Amino acid sequence: MQGIPKEMEESAVMDGCTLPKAFWKIIFPLLAPPLATITIFNFLGSWNDLLFSLIFISDEQFKPIQLGIMRFQGNFSTRYSYLLSAIVIAIIPSVAAYMMLQDKIVSGITAGAVKG
Repeated sequence: MQGIPKEMEESAVMDGCTLPKAFWKIIFPLLAPPLATITIFNFLGSWNDLLFSLIFISDEQFKPIQLGIMRFQGNFSTRYSYLLSAIVIAIIPSVAAYMMLQDKIVSGITAGAVKG
């Protein structure tokens, strides 16, 4: 938010735009790439959080898919066909989110790279 010039908001208000409308029409579109980047990183962090759910969730209906994937591994054997199928199913939401937000993520990551 600090990288967005205050003059843009001021010029919108001078042109007759209200503050909420200036936010939604001018400021929010400029915030879309950083928000998309933060959203996808937070989503991936919570989606892949195995340790937290392993420790704190005891009810079977609330356990995430990553704990279900662990059931395909035993002490003495592993069902690799089931395990790999479950892994492919588990990464579908992450890949879909990245594909939808790819252009915003890349521009959000590179937005602060060049000063000028």
